[in-house]
Amino acid sequence: MSPTFTAIAALGMVGAATYALLMMQRVFFGAQQNEAQSLDELEVREWFTLTALAVLTIVLGVYPAPVLELAEPVVQNLLGLSLPEVTP
Repeated sequence: MSPTFTAIAALGMVGAATYALLMMQRVFFGAQQNEAQSLDELEVREWFTLTALAVLTIVLGVYPAPVLELAEPVVQNLLGLSLPEVTP
């Protein structure tokens, strides 16, 4: 295929996904309202939760090794179940 057709197909897929997500948002949540809370209106409990999630996201983004090491044995086990070793 030519690069032109590939670019058109890629743009079509992105546009279709965007349209589908917007339609699902409108179906599930209704029309968009402009009554969003500002950060000044958050309570202490909400600030604590937001801060904890933000810190955890940044820490795992910078240093994901602990989570990956924790998941490695499970992934290796699953790979062993789905991909049996081939002996020559």
